[in-house]
Amino acid sequence: MYRRGNKEFILDMFLACQKILEYTEGLSFEEFAADNKTLDAVIRNIEILGNTWRSRKKHFKRFYEEISKCRME
Repeated sequence: MYRRGNKEFILDMFLACQKILEYTEGLSFEEFAADNKTLDAVIRNIEILGNTWRSRKKHFKRFYEEISKCRME
């Protein structure tokens, strides 16, 4: 069975950030806050970022020393 590594998880995080930027491009905060579909989509991608970080931070820290200096809990 194929095991996903750090590169795949970093790609997931990158794609989530890219989607957030795409969904919110050109929107004012008021427009964003009033658009429930966009709000839900952005929140979902923030969840993906958080879940990926939480599940992989020990692995990332082991391979990327500069990340070990971050204090994101």
